[in-house]
Parts: sequence; structure tokens; C-alpha cells
Amino acid sequence: MRFVWWVGLFWATPSWGLPALDQARAELRALDYPAAEKALKAAATATGLTRAEALEFYELKALTAAGLNRMAEAREAFTTLLSLDPTFKLKGKPAPRITTTFFEARSAAREHGALEARVTTQPTSGRVGPVQVKVSDAARLVRTVVAELEAEGVTRSVELPPTGGTIDATGRTVRVRVTLKGERDWVLSTLEPIGFEAPAMPAVVTPTTASPTISEPVVVAAPRFRPLAYTLAGVGIATLATAVIFGVQAQNARVALQGTELTRTQALALAPQAVQNATIANVLMIAGGVLVTSGVVTFLLGLPPPPVAIVPTASGVLVAGGFSW
Repeated sequence: MRFVWWVGLFWATPSWGLPALDQARAELRALDYPAAEKALKAAATATGLTRAEALEFYELKALTAAGLNRMAEAREAFTTLLSLDPTFKLKGKPAPRITTTFFEARSAAREHGALEARVTTQPTSGRVGPVQVKVSDAARLVRTVVAELEAEGVTRSVELPPTGGTIDATGRTVRVRVTLKGERDWVLSTLEPIGFEAPAMPAVVTPTTASPTISEPVVVAAPRFRPLAYTLAGVGIATLATAVIFGVQAQNARVALQGTELTRTQALALAPQAVQNATIANVLMIAGGVLVTSGVVTFLLGLPPPPVAIVPTASGVLVAGGFSW
């Protein structure tokens, strides 16, 4: 048991700064727990311990209490240590009862949460601020929050309550360094400097009113089909006229066949001609109607579209036009 204790303490990180801590470490290596406890009581009254010294104090306090078989006190010291440094691990090969107490303390520290501080801000156009500092301290170890601000080349220090607070910061860029201090100004945690930069000012746009201008009429070009229309209509009318001529001849032949002046031989020769003329007349009448209709449709398709004028106005755009025949 004594050998195990020696191995565990041999690798403890020395502070080399506070004589009381050096004395407590030496007494603990010698397994003189009462003397180590006396040295730790002297160290507890010191002011301004660094974070490294504070962590070593709670480590030595937990091991000394365990050596005196005060496991509840050891568990409390381990819990405080793990709240300050969740990554801490036991050194060497400590006794099983110390390991068990350490694991119990780690579970308690995880349940309550580690000591931490968050720094946020909501930059506005041209400036940073205000800066908010929020401290999470379930173990109630923090007594003072010190924020060092650097803005526009000017550095100042602000003290806040243990839970944090709001700092008025002005400037394009602001750097903040936060230190959490416990009793007797012990440094419990120090955040790395955090920099904030305000967004650029938006460009100022002067509204302008554009004078309305009237554009030239826009005419959409269309294919010209009037010559073709005239040709179709003309051919159609000529075809209709020819159909009328053949129709008249067929009608005359029919009238002649109904008379009594023709001989049988003449009637037999005139009948096929009458039928032929009637057929030609019907075909030409249909063809002429189709040609005339096509000519009219082509003429209508070849009409030019009406001119369109586009005029910008203060409230929009005015479009004007008309029909052209």
C-alpha cells in the first residue's frame, strides 16, 4: 500500500511556486498525512494562486484526505478538481479505494457539469456590442469574473458577478479575455482571447426618379401574302367563269334533247356531250370555289399587324396599339 502511494505521488506535477504546496507534496511522498494536511491548510490561505496551483491543491487535498481515511472529503476534493479540469486522470497506480472514490467523484462532476464560460455578442452595422458573458458553475466555485477588453487599441478590465453579465463594447473590432476567479483570487479558468468584428456598413443608395421616355412604335413584321392571295382569287374566279360556260352548254344540250327537232342519230351524239359538259362544270365550280376561298384566307393572313407603342410611366409601362386593315 505504501509503495503504491509513493508511485502515485512521484509523478504529481510540481508547482515550483508556492512553498506550502511544495511542503505538502514532500510530506505526502513521505506518507506523513498529518504534516501534509497542515501544509495544505497553509496553502489554502494563500492568495492569487494560478490555475495550475489551484488544480494541484485540490489533487493533493483529495489524496491527503484519502490517506487519512476521510473518503467523503476526498470525494469532494476530487469533484472540485474534475469540475475545474474534466480531463484530469489519476497518476501512477493508486489504491483501489482511491480509484473508486475518484470514479464516484467523476460521475458527480459529469452530472453537475464542468465549470465553463461563454462569450457572445450581436454585432451591428459599424460596431461590436454589447458583449455577453455567461458562466456555468454548478459547484459555485466562482467569486469574480474578470473580462479584459481591447477595442480600437484601448484595453480595459471589467469585473462581473459570478454568473457573468453584459459589457458595453464599442468599436469595429473587439477582443475579450475572460478569467474566472474563486476565493482569494485563485484562478480557476482562463478563456483564450476571443475576437469579434463588426459587419461592414451597408452602402447608402440615393433613390432617383427616371424621366419617362416614349419609345418608337414597335411593329412586328409578318409575311406578306397579298400577291399570292390575288393570284388564287383570280384563278378561282376564272375557273368559276369557265364552269359557268360549261354549265350553260350542258343546259343547252339538255334543252335540245328534250325538244323534237333532233333526229335519233343527233340525240345519241349530243347526250354524251351534255353529260361531259355538266361534269366539267361541276368540277370547275368546286375548284373555283376552293381557289377563291384560299385567296380570301391568304389575304387575311397577309394583313400587317397593328403598330404597338410602349411608353414607360411613373407607375409602370403603358402599351398602346390598334387594328390595321
